[in-house]
Amino acid sequence: MSIEKNIVAIGGGGFGRTVKDLRIEEYILSLSNKEKPNICFIPTATGDNDSYKVNYYDVFTKFNCNPTTMILIRLIIMMFLPSLIATQLI
Repeated sequence: MSIEKNIVAIGGGGFGRTVKDLRIEEYILSLSNKEKPNICFIPTATGDNDSYKVNYYDVFTKFNCNPTTMILIRLIIMMFLPSLIATQLI
């Protein structure tokens, strides 16, 4: 059994920039064939700015998904391998 995984890179934008138009967020979630996908945000480009994480959770908690965040600057990636393996979208 093969499992499809996706990495989505977004530059210069951000989640929920247009509250009335969440097409990017809907597209990201459509990449998974799961009814309620696990989705992980890795905000390293922002220096782990809390406002980006808050915005991410504000937007994705409106959808049928399980949003999580991985802070690479503060944690060792090997500690998160089990949760990454269980994640359909990064």
